[in-house]
Amino acid sequence: MTGSTPTASTADVLRLIQHALDEFETVPLEASIRRAIRIANLLGETYAALRLSYELKPTGGHPAANADMTRRLMADPSGWDDRTGVAQRALDEFMNERRRPDGLITSHPIGLIEFWQRERVPTEELAPLQYESQMSWQLEMLEIHSRARHKVFTYLCGWERQVTFAANQNDALAAVSRRVDELLALRAPDALDRFNVAFRRLREAAARESAVESGEELSQALASCRRILKTVVDYVQPASPEHRVSDDGHELTDSHYKNRLVEFLRKRVASESFRGSLGKHAESLFQRFTAVDELASKAVHASVAIVEADFCALATYTLAGEVLAVLELETPPEA
Repeated sequence: MTGSTPTASTADVLRLIQHALDEFETVPLEASIRRAIRIANLLGETYAALRLSYELKPTGGHPAANADMTRRLMADPSGWDDRTGVAQRALDEFMNERRRPDGLITSHPIGLIEFWQRERVPTEELAPLQYESQMSWQLEMLEIHSRARHKVFTYLCGWERQVTFAANQNDALAAVSRRVDELLALRAPDALDRFNVAFRRLREAAARESAVESGEELSQALASCRRILKTVVDYVQPASPEHRVSDDGHELTDSHYKNRLVEFLRKRVASESFRGSLGKHAESLFQRFTAVDELASKAVHASVAIVEADFCALATYTLAGEVLAVLELETPPEA
């Protein structure tokens, strides 16, 4: 089977996080840390993945092989040897937290610490000095375990909040996208095909190495966006030989589709605040068109133009949907 490698969806990651939190009190800390590393890896949280991996990293073995295994957790492994990079900072934090008063590092992995906590419980049968030494050691291990436990729980809670927001946002955007697509398909089906052209042009512009070629692709994408908006306005407020000028003196001919859009909003939107909001949205979009055209003509601003053109296309999409929705959501203002 060919194609791109499937990735975990936002909902999938959220389920993993919630599962890890739901079982946090009932499974060994080592298991929770492994789950957290997996989640960090899926989220691209390299620092967290590396930092938590040091809590599990066993002592001994082959140093080069051990380093290679840890390096696999990095989103960008090329930064492994950067002495000020994410890998070094994660290691520094681990060592600082595990540093003893005598300057030595307690490097035992959490799994081994948990084993010792179960199996090496001091008893009063020990000699007083031995008992005191064992209790001191147990306290040190408990402190390490508690800090690690708090760290992984904090990471999981933070990711739950972050991913829940992303999931809700995705649901909201998907609902809006479905609604706009339905309106376009029903009212202006040609616009859907033009949106596909516009977004394809934007992808091609981003892939171009030449600023000149990129600018040409952007110009074509913006031309598609303008045609889309005109198509929508032609549907809601077509040019009419009998009504060529608005009451305030603006031309309403075929080429003056911006004026026709304003006229449509004036006639069909009862809410003054909603009408004003849509009018500002439209005005802002036309200003963006001009700004991106200017940026695209200057090679030094090619990357900025691509980003702005993406927002232009999305703004065109949402404005088209809002204008078409007016036909169903608003009643004409009273004469």
